[in-house]
Order: sequence, then C-alpha cells, then structure tokens
Amino acid sequence: MTTTLPLNTQAQAMFKDIVRQQGSLPAAIDQAVIQAAAPKADGTVVALDCDQLEKILLQAMPNQKKSIDQAKTCGLGYHPDKTNGRFLTQILSMRIEKETEHAYSPP
Repeated sequence: MTTTLPLNTQAQAMFKDIVRQQGSLPAAIDQAVIQAAAPKADGTVVALDCDQLEKILLQAMPNQKKSIDQAKTCGLGYHPDKTNGRFLTQILSMRIEKETEHAYSPP
C-alpha cells in the first residue's frame, strides 16, 4: 500500500489487519478501492466503510472469506478515541463478579 487509500478509520483498521494476516495484497485491490471511492461530480471523495471494503476484498480474494470476516470484526471494533466498548464491558463484568464473590464468601 504505497498510496493513502480513501478509507474511514474502521476500514483502515480492517485493511491493516487483512494485510497483517495475508502479508502483501495484490495491487489490484488498491486500484479497486481507489476506483470505488472515485471523486463525485462535485469533486468530493467519500471514504469507504468496512462493508464496502469487505465487498472489494471478497471479489478479489473469495477463498479468504474467513480472514476477511476476522479483519472486519477487528475493524468494526476499532475506535479512534482508543476506547473499546466491549473491553469496558468486560472490566465492569469482572468487577461485579469479584465484588459479588467477595460479598458472599464465608468469613
């Protein structure tokens, strides 16, 4: 990936994960992403999201569906503000279990 692809932050995380899994990707994928986000009539370029990137990757690599699904899950879980809702929920759940466990333990 030599050029900056027009992807939103979650799609960028998805793309990075698929590159991490696969090594290098064919240049045709970069071209397909650039064409899919071609400038509109008014000159604006809209960044692709994870669903749009998934379609491009599935067309280019249909035999890698499992890897693409994993990368999409990773991309959708990415939050630019460095928070992860699932992680916070896990911490809260562990804290409640620990407090409950402590409250009912025999003296």
